[in-house]
Amino acid sequence: MGKSLLKDIFREIVHTKKRFLSLFFIVLMGVGVFGGIKATSRDMKLTADKYADDYNLMDIQIISTMGLTQSDADSISKIKGVKAVDPTYSIDAVVNKGNNGFVIKVHGLDLDKVKNDNSYINKPKLIEGRFPENNSECVVEAKFLKDLGYSINDIVTLNFGTQNQKNLKNNKFKIVGVVETPYYISRDRGASTIGNGQIQAFMMVPETAFSMDSYTEIDVLVNDAKKLFSYSDEYYNLIQPVKDDLVELGKKRSEIRYNDIKNKVQREIDDAKKVLASKESEYNKELSEAKTNKQISQAKNKIAQSEKKLNEIKKPVWYVLDRKSNIGFVEFGDEADRIKAIGNVFPTIFFLVAALVSLTTMTRMVEEQRTQMGILKALGYSKFAIMLKFVIYSVIATISGGIIGLFLGFSILPRVIFGAYSTMYTLPAVITEFNGYYAVLGIITAMISTTFVTIFVCFSNLKETPAALMRLKAPVAGRRVLLEKINFIWSRLGFIQKVTARNLFRYKKRFFMTVFGIGGCTALLLTGFGIRDSINTIVTKQYNEIFKYQMVTTFANDVSPNDITKLMAIIKNDKRIKESMLLSQSNIEVRNNKVKKSVFLVVPDNRDKFKDFILLRNRNYGTPISLIDNGVVITEKLSNVLDVKTGECIYIKNGNNKEVKVKVTGITENYVQHYVYMSSVLYRRLFNESPVSNEIISKIIGSSKSLEDDLSQKMLKSPAAMTVNFTTSVKKTFQNVINNLLSVVLVLIVSAGSLAFVVLYNLTNINITERIRELATMKVLGFYDFEVSMYVIRENAILTIIGILLGFIMGIFLHRFVMTTSEVEILMFGRNIKPISFLCSALMTIGFSALVSIVVHFQLQKVDMVQSLKSPDID
Repeated sequence: MGKSLLKDIFREIVHTKKRFLSLFFIVLMGVGVFGGIKATSRDMKLTADKYADDYNLMDIQIISTMGLTQSDADSISKIKGVKAVDPTYSIDAVVNKGNNGFVIKVHGLDLDKVKNDNSYINKPKLIEGRFPENNSECVVEAKFLKDLGYSINDIVTLNFGTQNQKNLKNNKFKIVGVVETPYYISRDRGASTIGNGQIQAFMMVPETAFSMDSYTEIDVLVNDAKKLFSYSDEYYNLIQPVKDDLVELGKKRSEIRYNDIKNKVQREIDDAKKVLASKESEYNKELSEAKTNKQISQAKNKIAQSEKKLNEIKKPVWYVLDRKSNIGFVEFGDEADRIKAIGNVFPTIFFLVAALVSLTTMTRMVEEQRTQMGILKALGYSKFAIMLKFVIYSVIATISGGIIGLFLGFSILPRVIFGAYSTMYTLPAVITEFNGYYAVLGIITAMISTTFVTIFVCFSNLKETPAALMRLKAPVAGRRVLLEKINFIWSRLGFIQKVTARNLFRYKKRFFMTVFGIGGCTALLLTGFGIRDSINTIVTKQYNEIFKYQMVTTFANDVSPNDITKLMAIIKNDKRIKESMLLSQSNIEVRNNKVKKSVFLVVPDNRDKFKDFILLRNRNYGTPISLIDNGVVITEKLSNVLDVKTGECIYIKNGNNKEVKVKVTGITENYVQHYVYMSSVLYRRLFNESPVSNEIISKIIGSSKSLEDDLSQKMLKSPAAMTVNFTTSVKKTFQNVINNLLSVVLVLIVSAGSLAFVVLYNLTNINITERIRELATMKVLGFYDFEVSMYVIRENAILTIIGILLGFIMGIFLHRFVMTTSEVEILMFGRNIKPISFLCSALMTIGFSALVSIVVHFQLQKVDMVQSLKSPDID
């Protein structure tokens, strides 16, 4: 039985190649898309984890409100579990060139460790050039060169503002190399208190170039942390005890630091008093000495300033952070999880369609061999032995299709999807691996979709007696269809139209299988096109409809009111600028009872004029939202993240750490970043101070690069202006991101289109095979080839249209689910699908149906009428 069975199975595969290949390709696509997308999520995280391990991304970072000392670092190194400790410096600065004014983060670089010490924490990876050799050289990231237009060997001039001017020994550095670091893998570099409040690039200078008296942060590596996966709970469970010990250490070290600073200031006061006493003694001796009089005044001022400083000293606080505080590292993990979420949706539809097609295919195969099954049962073979042939047939198609699908999915999809994210994240080439878990899960799911269906079909037939199986199955009894009861329609139909209607409604199983199969494919296509629409919406709506301004001029930290007035006059007198307005924009912390988020607080100087620059409106209805004095307006994505509705309250903490409770009076449409909009009256009431305007937003006439360069250079000549930025550069950046995301969408559309073709071809082929005697009879009766083909194609066309309409409904809900589960933290995708996407999805499905119809037409021309009429009629 073994050899005979195998021969029979392989003979069946050869004789039913189309049926076998249809199962093969459906499984290939389902398992390939499932395994590929799921593996992509794991591969993305694996790549980031290895990069972090290779270049020693910090496990823990300590920051203090009053800086950190070498003694702090020595104490940290003695904590149990600490492997390595690196104290370092960093500072924010602004770089201006052309029409760009960028806030950058300047990091200290230990020149000895970066070349010789493999345990150097947050070690930079040299991409081009070399590392600095003196205090006048620096290395930068590639984004720095690209966005600001610098090149290696150029000189960079840093602008710190008066507050931080003395923290570096000089402010001019020569670029000697390009680096990358696992500390910055996303485009988001964090927030800043200078410029426009957003860090846009980083550079590294030797630590010896800093002139600070304390470190700004201390980075820590934990023992055995590299052995664990960075995105796992096990990793964070390992470092948590070390964090707890560091928090306790911080309380002790903060007390010591507090006393040291107080003692230092007290010594300054004592020294100043000694100088004062000395000068007063000189003054008594030399009453006419004006110089002595001035020195006495200076000494008194220094004493007053030092005493004020002493009174203002607060006990420092340690912030013990882990990798969850690294925005890029966390966001990349979230991106991978969103890809994984999409992997739960698309393959599910694939597998459901595969189950439907498999049910139809294997039902047909079993029905064709009823007589053989009856004979085997009569000869005493068990149900299991008889069923084995069909099960093995299905298993071979499933496993072979699954293995090839996994090979293609694991090797191709991760590279395509990871490549789409390459403009948003700076990482090495993606690491692809054969994921055994998803391989087994994908094959098992496919087996359930195909082989279990086969077993079900076989059991339902094997319940019959051998005699019943060996007899031909009685044709389905003719019945009146619903349409026949609607006489005013039925009476107007021709003969062929009535036959078509009867065939459609008589074979209900075929009807539902075809409609749901086509509907599922159309839904996938519509979702793919809908994702494209939702992504494209971001740039157009955010920077054309919501943000109506084109230029942002940010003030310097030490700007005077007189300088602002002069700058406003320059802007007002420039005919290329339509209108402008002042506003205050700052980074704040917003929370509800559970969730905290860093957002931008925007307070306009002129509320009535504000609506001409930033449009606040309800996304669903387009109704405008007013900025009133008893609450704030927040952006839609922020309301979703905080789970806050209109009328509810949130807590806002400003830069001075003052937290207030405020009511949400409106939720506005927004797609990029999180914003809270507040009137100046409400700001004064909540924080007991007036908002400080720190930027001017302007509408300009034209958008050419030369115009932007001229305006930028003109604005930057004013001492009030620190940076000048244009929305065109932001739009270009996001458009590049969107173009890369569209390649992911293309993969989904191609996969869905391929599935649609396979489903249509398979179901149509089964339809023809089941009705071969009927079609042969038509040919004997003298019907032309075209008429016979149209007899089948007409039914397919109707089923295709019904399936498309069902697919539209399914696609709308599927698109909404994918959009809400795959959004980036700071972005909200659109929710609407454009009419052209419905049209494209329908046309693609119709196109596949037409292609199948052409193939069917040539198949029907080859029908052997004599042989077909001899075959049993199986319904």
